[in-house]
Amino acid sequence: MFDNDPQRKLEEYTRGCTTVDPQRATGKLNTLWVSFARFWEENEQYDDARKVFEKALNVNYKKVEELAAVWCDYVEFELRRQNYDRARELIQRATVVPKNRAIPRDAPVSKRVYKSVRLWALYADLEENLGTFMTTKAVYEKIIDLKLITPQMTINYAHWLEEHNHFEESFKAYERGIALFQFPHVTELWITYLTKFMRRYGGTKLERLRDLFEQAIESAPAKESTLFYLMYADAEEKYGLARHVLHIFDRATRHVHADDRPFVSSRARR
Repeated sequence: MFDNDPQRKLEEYTRGCTTVDPQRATGKLNTLWVSFARFWEENEQYDDARKVFEKALNVNYKKVEELAAVWCDYVEFELRRQNYDRARELIQRATVVPKNRAIPRDAPVSKRVYKSVRLWALYADLEENLGTFMTTKAVYEKIIDLKLITPQMTINYAHWLEEHNHFEESFKAYERGIALFQFPHVTELWITYLTKFMRRYGGTKLERLRDLFEQAIESAPAKESTLFYLMYADAEEKYGLARHVLHIFDRATRHVHADDRPFVSSRARR
């Protein structure tokens, strides 16, 4: 509306940011502040953009997600400027964990923003690309400690460890993630873990592989267990004993969901 009148645009941003009550605002107030900062960025007045971001961090938004979004946009602003050290300093500020984590739900968002999964995901990504092995690992371990890790972040962590040839630590990451989630959220973790384990060890650690399949099957609901029985049977056929394959299919036909039993029975007769 005021694209051809920068002064009017500046006045409108200033008025909006200084008069809107954060607790009564409709929509996402953080977008107004970020747009104001980008106004300065587009005019190559980067110090002014930083001043807006810093003020935006002190707004008592209604939702934690709004403050977390401001932090993320601030970090991305510095990344666009190739100020990598400053970007890392910002994400460290954003994720400071208070000594006393017993913070009430109605506490200001600034006290609760450290629990933002989005912030920690960005932190992990920054460390993977800009940090060291130890700093990256420390971030992922803190995410696990805070119980903020998601199944996808668990896979990312395990994959990152694998890329650095820390295979056993990678498998431990899967196991720790699996312990935090229930089905169906843990399904992809189990599938990835079992696949990676077989690719790494083949049949050289067969008893351990069998134990993993047994854990997956025992914890999976009937509808979710079919794939694990089939993977188990395939692994046993490739690395183990024929009689074990038959035993696995016999168990499967009794334990999987009724809808899947005809399919499992047809596989068993092959």
